[in-house]
Formats: sequence, C-alpha cells, structure tokens
Amino acid sequence: MTDSGERLDRFIERVASLGAATGLHPSALLQEVHDAAVAAVRDHSVPNSYLLLLAPADIRALEAHTDELRAGITRMLEELVASRGLRTLGPWQVELEEAPTMSTGGIGVRVAFRNPASPNVVPAQSTEAIRRHRGVFLVIDGADRVPLTHTPFTIGRAPGCDLVLHDLAVSRRHARIESGPDGSLSVRDLGSRNKLGRAGRAFDELPFAPGETVRLGSIQLTLEVLP
Repeated sequence: MTDSGERLDRFIERVASLGAATGLHPSALLQEVHDAAVAAVRDHSVPNSYLLLLAPADIRALEAHTDELRAGITRMLEELVASRGLRTLGPWQVELEEAPTMSTGGIGVRVAFRNPASPNVVPAQSTEAIRRHRGVFLVIDGADRVPLTHTPFTIGRAPGCDLVLHDLAVSRRHARIESGPDGSLSVRDLGSRNKLGRAGRAFDELPFAPGETVRLGSIQLTLEVLP
C-alpha cells in the first residue's frame, strides 16, 4: 500500500464519525465520488470537476467539515490517478450543493472535464442516488448475516467499504452491489484481481437474486431477503 493510500484510509476512518448526526455516511460519499471518477475515465483522463448533490439536512450537518471533505476527496482522486497511471485536464474542483429533492442520506455526483485553457465544459457522468433497503441481508460463508442497508453497497478490504472482508484474496475495493430501475440487484466487479466467482467461473458482473451466491476471494456471500 502506498503512503497516500494509508493516509486516505486514516482519513476515511476519521470522517466516518461525522455521519452520526445525519443519514449520510462520509465514507459512502467518498466511495461514490471514486466510482463516478472510474466510470467516467476517457482516453486515460479522469474528470477533474465534481459536484456533490446532498439533501438540505446533510448539507447543514456537514457544513463545518466541508473543507476536510474536499481535502479528502482530492487526496483520494490523486491516489486514483497515481495508482492507475491516469491524467487530468486541470486542477481539482470539488463543490457541495443542496438538492431539495434529495432524501436524507442520498448522494448524487455530477462530474465533468474542465480545461482551464478552454471555456468548454464536457459533462461526463451522473451517479444515482443511494437506495435504502430493509429486510435484506448478506450471509457470509453461511454463518454471519450483515444487513444490506443501501445500494450502491461496496465490499472489499479497505476500511471505507460498506462491508470489510479480511481476506488477502479480496481487493481493497473489490465489488459493488447495485440496484436496477426495477429494484433487482446485481454485483459488479470494481477492477479486482480475482473478479467475482460463481460456479467455478470468474465474472465482471452477476445478477444477485435472493438465494444466489457470489464468491469474493475465498469468501462466499449469499443474498437473503426476509418476507
């Protein structure tokens, strides 16, 4: 792990406590920005402009910590660029904006490529808001049950993941559980070494219906939905 990666992990652990006063978990916000940046990479360039859309209550709760959040997001993006050999068009721009229609705990991210040498702005990607779930669980190796409280839901070894798995065959940010427009769930690999496993094969993405399993490293997860 690089020194910057270790510093980012410590930052995520520190800001996680800020979520106590709001429905928004700061580490989830960092993960959403990370995923939006990765999804919007073009020709080895990563967007340098990020607009975070948050509910009014979350904006108020995090108001005293916006500078720290901006600094953490910037450090995360710099680590992403360094680890993947990417480039940017200009300096990082990170802003938080109140979105009256956003529910508490929801996160929207709009990213764009902004070149200071050009007035043109190229929009790149918008992420979906977080969807809340009740009565949905991940069963780990047929024993431990962990509530799947929301999607997107990230899984990996990094402290900032929603579910942390202590397995060296699991990447730091290994996979993400996502909701489709119809409410169905799927699991998407986030560029891990070992991909997603099912029936002895490796996959980049898998549907995840109740009773189905997916293997990350040596750990098997089963989706359980209570009636």
